Amino acid sequence: MQVKKIFGYFGSKYYMVNDIITVINHAYKKLGIQCIIDVFGGSGTVLFSIPKEWKLTLIYNDLDKYLYNIFKVLQNNDLKKKLIEKWEHSFIHQDIYYEFRDELFKNENFDFITPNVDVAFKWLYIAVKGYSGIASKDSTMPLVYNNKKKEANFDDDVIKKLKYWQVCNKDYRNLIKNANKESVFLYLDPPYLQGGKRYNKGGWTIDNFKELKQILDDFKGYWLLNESSIDKISNIFGKPKIIKEYANHAANLLKKSKRQEGFWSNF
Repeated sequence: MQVKKIFGYFGSKYYMVNDIITVINHAYKKLGIQCIIDVFGGSGTVLFSIPKEWKLTLIYNDLDKYLYNIFKVLQNNDLKKKLIEKWEHSFIHQDIYYEFRDELFKNENFDFITPNVDVAFKWLYIAVKGYSGIASKDSTMPLVYNNKKKEANFDDDVIKKLKYWQVCNKDYRNLIKNANKESVFLYLDPPYLQGGKRYNKGGWTIDNFKELKQILDDFKGYWLLNESSIDKISNIFGKPKIIKEYANHAANLLKKSKRQEGFWSNF
């Protein structure tokens, strides 16, 4: 499957999306699910990969307000046109990158109740023109300009999929509790296990995963979780259903060419 999405994003699961969709396909055909929630949505890789012929409610969620804002802008035809026009008339320069970065992430006063085209454009510029698709002030890696030519993908076949999404900006706890039905499928790709104190602040702790496990124990529907810290997560969720090895596209940074990912589910 060729994954088409609007922008790249650090931690995106494009390299394992075929396996994720295979599991969701089983739940769709065999378990009678009617709704898929991507709880930690990121770039939306998973929802963009759901076949359009599947008759399902698709819910995207992310606590990052910048991600929420850009998808809400792209769901609005008039705002989408303005964003694409601004993008087409922009040019690449590192000074612009750092100007946008400093302007966005030093300002905590943006109103995201109403979708903001200007903020969406500047955030997208940072995400696409920066290293590894990182565009968060809370990133554990620095926001650095990358002079390689990369572009946002505004193809109609990608943008049109957004009109079927419900886009949310909620704490995962409330989201899951409010969607506690047998017909709901949760896809869970939480922040990496790396010691953060809040789940939008650079990673999760073991305690965060323990809390997630307690919430999922009470969930009536179905869920799929993946994480690369297999031994530590196994102490909480038990033995993974599948462990699979993938090519590591960050090999030059991590000094290894393969990575393992564990998959846990309640079915």
